Amino acid sequence: MIMIRIFLLIVLFISGHYFSQQVHVKYLKVLSSYTTTHEDLYIKNNQIISIQDSIITENKLTGDWTIAVNLDKGRKPNKQYYVSDINNESERDIFFTSSVDSKEFFIYDKVPKPEWKIEKETKKILGYNCTKATAIFRGSKVTAYFTKELPYSAGPFKFYGLPGLILDIRNRQ
Repeated sequence: MIMIRIFLLIVLFISGHYFSQQVHVKYLKVLSSYTTTHEDLYIKNNQIISIQDSIITENKLTGDWTIAVNLDKGRKPNKQYYVSDINNESERDIFFTSSVDSKEFFIYDKVPKPEWKIEKETKKILGYNCTKATAIFRGSKVTAYFTKELPYSAGPFKFYGLPGLILDIRNRQ
């Protein structure tokens, strides 16, 4: 019953986004030369919803990672949803869906704001002037390019904390 209520809440949240002005960014996550996933990020009234179209799973026999499609009797896996608010606090509450052993869960995570170091390097992405920033996020070194032309402290997955929208983010060595 709780999952049905949560699902209805998500549907209401999504439908509210389609009937008014919003920001929509489509991210492409390149995992390897042959594996990519997509993420749609919607921002409206300081609320964020992110919809990921593919689920990455580990093959327990080989240890390889792959996109989970057509695994359950030819059906595609459920999309994953991430919901949060835009705020300037040191942590952000994020709620998201996840599937474990074919069971759907609604999970809560308190995500710390990355300690970004804004660099001098800039580049254009889709016509926007972007600035480079680096950080360590939960043990991974990341490089992001953000634009102040879209003044939303948001980005794909659980990334945020810059004075603009993240348009490109990558792991760095």
